[in-house]
Amino acid sequence: MAWIVAIPPFPRHPRERYQVRFQDGKRQRSAGIYSTKPRALAEKRAIERGGRDELPRPAEPDPEKGRTPFGEYVTSKWWPAWKGQHPSSEYGTGKKVEKRILPTFGDVPLADLDASTIGAWKAATAAEGLNQPVRRRRCGFPASSSIGSPGRSTHATAH
Repeated sequence: MAWIVAIPPFPRHPRERYQVRFQDGKRQRSAGIYSTKPRALAEKRAIERGGRDELPRPAEPDPEKGRTPFGEYVTSKWWPAWKGQHPSSEYGTGKKVEKRILPTFGDVPLADLDASTIGAWKAATAAEGLNQPVRRRRCGFPASSSIGSPGRSTHATAH
């Protein structure tokens, strides 16, 4: 047996959502949260029909792939796929990867990268001020420039 529970809106999710729940032995489980009631109803019907199979267990990671250096993976696999999907930010992201990420992690095997290693690097970059957001500029001029600022004329006035 499955049922739907309405989840009220809140700041992070301003619209009502729907959670599909079901009984698994003595435990209640969630089959997912959906943004529309028809989608939640479809999931509920699929569970009641027995149409949902258990997810297959993930395969064990390949130890050979774990020995691949991060830099090799980024340059041969990730970057070629990513840049084609993000043409407007290709240059900026490419520079950040080239100048900040690859010098630190380029020779590290993928299996050795974990959250604590990356967290320590993020903390170090924050201490150096490298991860500060870039202040956007209007019309390509620095924010302190009088050119293009409201209330300031950039035209010479004839007296």
